[in-house]
Amino acid sequence: MLCKVTLPHGVQEVSNDTFICDVLCRDLGIDDSAQAMKLPLCINHLRKVGYVGAQVDGEIVDLKARIASDCKITPLTNDDYFGRHIVTRSSAYLLVYAAKLVNPEAALEIGQSLHSQLFFYVKNVEDIEAFGKEVNETFAQLCAKRVPFKNSLVPPSAALSMVEDPDGDRRYVVNCWVGSKFGIVNIGDYTDLAYGPFVPDAGFLRSIKVVGMPEGLLLAQEPVQLPSEELKSFMLGAATQAKNWNKRMNIDTVGKLNRLILNGEGQNLVQVSETLHELRIGEIAHDILSRPGIKVVFISGPSSSGKTSTVRRLSTHLQAMGKRTVYVGLDDYYLPCEQCPRDEKGDYDFEAIEALNLQRIKSDLQSLVEGKVTKIPRFDFVNQRPFPAEEESSLCLGDDQILLMEGIHGLNPAITEAISRENRYAIFVSALPQLNMDNVNRVPTTYARLLRRIIRDRRYRGVSADSTIKRWPSVRRGENKYIFPHQSRSDAIFNSALAYELAVFRHYAWPYLLEVPEDSPSYTMARDMLRFLTKVVPMDSEWVPKNSVLREFLGGSIYQY
Repeated sequence: MLCKVTLPHGVQEVSNDTFICDVLCRDLGIDDSAQAMKLPLCINHLRKVGYVGAQVDGEIVDLKARIASDCKITPLTNDDYFGRHIVTRSSAYLLVYAAKLVNPEAALEIGQSLHSQLFFYVKNVEDIEAFGKEVNETFAQLCAKRVPFKNSLVPPSAALSMVEDPDGDRRYVVNCWVGSKFGIVNIGDYTDLAYGPFVPDAGFLRSIKVVGMPEGLLLAQEPVQLPSEELKSFMLGAATQAKNWNKRMNIDTVGKLNRLILNGEGQNLVQVSETLHELRIGEIAHDILSRPGIKVVFISGPSSSGKTSTVRRLSTHLQAMGKRTVYVGLDDYYLPCEQCPRDEKGDYDFEAIEALNLQRIKSDLQSLVEGKVTKIPRFDFVNQRPFPAEEESSLCLGDDQILLMEGIHGLNPAITEAISRENRYAIFVSALPQLNMDNVNRVPTTYARLLRRIIRDRRYRGVSADSTIKRWPSVRRGENKYIFPHQSRSDAIFNSALAYELAVFRHYAWPYLLEVPEDSPSYTMARDMLRFLTKVVPMDSEWVPKNSVLREFLGGSIYQY
């Protein structure tokens, strides 16, 4: 049977069961790749042009997948979102294999990314930096030999029998899968569960290097740019806090989450998770009050990190400790839209700090700290301009009060340095997932925050999941440009992620993601998120307390937003 395949450079008719790499080579004008016996040559050609996988309609597949019906094929490179995921996933598995070859006793566990690079904790190794050098050499040798990644689909029970599962937790992920087959990948004598496509062989990963640090191993792309000591300390500190919380709850993977819920321990998990949040906010409040000169607390963080809920809860803690608070949102200092800068596409860039009235922010901050009565603006988001001056409110900061100022630019020195160092305190609110899929696969940080935003936008702002996903790349660009560069300036970090939230999101986000139409550019992302959520046991929100950060997105909060 012939299949009609739409490609970047035209349309082809090919037999069903044809390799995708074969069709992509023909699309590039490489005619000798058409024969099945030329598959290795075809892979070599695609390695040279930088293709690492393909998008077939709404599905992400590897280059050795086969065509089954009429479709549209888009090649993926390391510059594409899903292409990067293929490369990072493949690199992580190859790293684990290389580490086992160097030291079979070494145990690796994936951690939070550092400077957009994968980081792994290492156990059973004394000198991690020296170990890293050996692993890097072995990694490079595997790349030079082009060791293949062999993918296969097997029944779930067979998949579990082929991989290590000492705690029995992976069973609680595989058994959630509703399909009749589960993915397996083989690299040499290393076999593991596969949560997505891989590059055809290690030769595609030659630009990846392994760097040993005292804290663990870093997978870095050439040219290698190591994170600064300041950023490394900041990120690893946040990750260590999350690991300590997980240890208290005996939960660090999605499999353990599923096990707890299925064993009827979901309510206790919610209560412990929320109590840990309260304890951390209490610690921050104590730290603020231990510095008698503090007059302004700046709170910043990326989209859907839970900044507003964190501010409300911090205010409660401070008041309980005898310090009154007042709140000012940086969003009320937006300029009229016609005065805002535009991005590279010509659209208004509301993520840019230049979209704020910086001069007035500084003036108002200085006036408030000096104890003067100060007019505070209000922004009309419907008409995209400040309300008239007569509708502004008056505010005076008393000696026993602290100003809480929240916004995405809250840690930018263009704002914070309007206040002397002894009078200000900065908090960065993040939403770093506390759980991994297993020792090699992380729960994507992007998915955790995007799920929050999809649920909130769909339930309370009338915005579809399709529209939210389309806008997400722009939001991420703004965060990387304006927010994350300043995160290490904070005095404290609050990780608003909750160990159980994926189970609640599974319940709420599922129907919204199903609404994304197949012809939308958002469809592939929606499908990937659905595939991920399939591995999570759902939990209703009845146990989520009314002051939880999740209520900012689910609704039912005691706070006004």
